[in-house]
Amino acid sequence: MLCPNCGANNPDGALRCSQCKAQLNGNQQPANQGQYQPGEVLARASLAFGIFGLIIFIFGFVLGPLSIIWGRRAKRKGFTGGEATAGIVLGIVDLTAWLASVIFIIWLWMQPAIGTPPPL
Repeated sequence: MLCPNCGANNPDGALRCSQCKAQLNGNQQPANQGQYQPGEVLARASLAFGIFGLIIFIFGFVLGPLSIIWGRRAKRKGFTGGEATAGIVLGIVDLTAWLASVIFIIWLWMQPAIGTPPPL
């Protein structure tokens, strides 16, 4: 809870300010309640894109880069939570899984069908 007189941060439910001893209104909201850190929304979106990219790896070529880009933007804005880093890592995993699946599908397509004679 913030003191309206000096702006000091006090424990929730405190009756007097610990700095200036001014009377506090018990109905005030706690400090930082409902406020986001800069970049927090980008970091959470990055994490969500990374998770969805793993679940639906067909879209990994789109969701992976989005996860990486938004995670880096969150870090540039000063977000210190782990969601941004997790989003970047999951974005890299998304891209790698998508690329591996495309290579595997191409490899399967290049294999001769079972029972067909080899080319002369």
